[in-house]
Amino acid sequence: MSIEELQERQDAGDQVIAHGSTNEPFAEIPTSQLDSLLMRNKQWLLENKFEGANFVVYPGNNFDKAALEVISKYHYMGGMNQSGNVNTTGVNGFNPLVIPRTIGHDLEICKRAVRLAADHSQCTVLNFHNFDSKNTINVKKYGTLLSYIDQTSGIEAIDFTDLWEMRRTEP
Repeated sequence: MSIEELQERQDAGDQVIAHGSTNEPFAEIPTSQLDSLLMRNKQWLLENKFEGANFVVYPGNNFDKAALEVISKYHYMGGMNQSGNVNTTGVNGFNPLVIPRTIGHDLEICKRAVRLAADHSQCTVLNFHNFDSKNTINVKKYGTLLSYIDQTSGIEAIDFTDLWEMRRTEP
C-alpha cells in the first residue's frame, strides 16, 4: 500500500503498525542487524505520523529470546500468527510481545475469529497485508468484515493501543 493509502486506513480507524521489512524471520537475523532494521522501521512510522509505531508483527512468525530483547527496545507489544486459522488471546496476561494474530486471508475465518472473541470475552488480532495479496481478503470482503464487526453484539473493535492500555491496567 502507498503511504497515502495507509494514512487513509489510519484516518478510517485502522492502526498501521510496524512489520519487518525483511523476508528473514527475526530469530534468524543477527541482533545488531535486527536492531538497525527495527530502528529504521520505527523511525519511518514516526516520520509518517503512524500512531501504531509502538507495535510490531513478526515476519515469518519467528522470534527468539534474543530477538525479543531487541524488539523490546522499540516496541511495547508485538504479535505473530500460529496458523492461518483463528487465534484469540485474553485481554489481560502473558508477554505483550507475543500476541497471537490471525492473518486476514479468508473472510469466514475472520468472521469466526470475531464471533469466538465475542462469545468468550477474548480478543482477536486480525492482520491484513496489501488487499491485492493472496494472503489478504480484497477490499470488498474487508468492507463486509467491517459491517459484520459492527453488527456483532458483544464485540468492541479496538486497536493495539487500546489493547496495550487494557493489559497495563488491572482488571
